Amino acid sequence: MAVAKAEDAEVVDVIITSSQWDVKMKGLVPVFRNVYGFYIYKDEQGLQCYPRM
Repeated sequence: MAVAKAEDAEVVDVIITSSQWDVKMKGLVPVFRNVYGFYIYKDEQGLQCYPRM
């Protein structure tokens, strides 16, 4: 949640859908570590969720 808030202060919640890290390697060196999920925002219509990695 802290990472999401630092990126966008309008985020009200985060849902993580990954059960493990998705690690992208370049040879033997990890380049990226990703988890998949959604950022939840509140607007005049209610809650909206947007996919995030």
